[in-house]
Amino acid sequence: MNNVLKLAVLIALTRTSPVPAQQAVQVKGSATGCLEEHRSQVDLVAHLTEEARVDALAKAFGTGLLSAEVLEERFTVKNQQESVVTGVHRHLESGVRGVWICDRQKPQVKRLENGTEAPCFTVDVQGWAKPHSNDEVPLQTRVGRCPEAGCSTRIFSDGDPLFLHFEAAADGWLMSYLEDPYTDSVYAIHPNRDRSSAMPVQGNEAVVIPDPTDQNYYYNLALFAGEEEGTSRQWIWLVYSEKEMQGPVMDEFPEEPARMTRSDWQHWLRTNLVRQEGLQTEVIPISVQPKSK
Repeated sequence: MNNVLKLAVLIALTRTSPVPAQQAVQVKGSATGCLEEHRSQVDLVAHLTEEARVDALAKAFGTGLLSAEVLEERFTVKNQQESVVTGVHRHLESGVRGVWICDRQKPQVKRLENGTEAPCFTVDVQGWAKPHSNDEVPLQTRVGRCPEAGCSTRIFSDGDPLFLHFEAAADGWLMSYLEDPYTDSVYAIHPNRDRSSAMPVQGNEAVVIPDPTDQNYYYNLALFAGEEEGTSRQWIWLVYSEKEMQGPVMDEFPEEPARMTRSDWQHWLRTNLVRQEGLQTEVIPISVQPKSK
């Protein structure tokens, strides 16, 4: 049995969206942390800056509830027939109710004197913020082995092609990724040649990725199980926003999908979920099994 956390995060931070002056308030917060092995001071300060902004939002607007769903999946394959049993359990976590608009001044970084121990820092921030709006756009998602609806499945064999089906109730921008723990990598699926750019989608219009009728969609993504025996667990991430957005910087390859490490992906996702208002994610767990001999 495998657990997959489906994020439905209700907090965001953004620096670019103008708001009426009467909605904005002055906020301030702080965060403290110590340098750990294999982590640079620059990374630590960036992390503490985000934590300080969250602290400021919590003080100004209080905390709400983050909704999360845990998908439990059991599957069997006998005589080429698939059998999948799923159950969903919901739990709630605390989260802030505000949106960061912009800094009032540059974050202030102070090094704490703590003798010979690892250096510690405090970051103080001051900014403008507003209450958060948690309206979400309804999304429909599924995956399959071919563009047609009849191919929908979450159980694949080694070498099978992957097609994504997506529909949003409003115009927006979409990015899609494949997370593979075996290679410790996250791969870009959306077909833009500039992998850091989101693709536009029309409201209430179904999208297939890759679309074989569009010459701009220049490759098909095939799935592969790990070299180990047994089934490989992987995850499809769909990232949607009503506003145009930029994705993470990834390593580019001429004939292969762009990629990044899972740790870099998680950092980008976590940071943008608390920066960008209206960002939504859908996570689809899939299984890739070796071909029968």
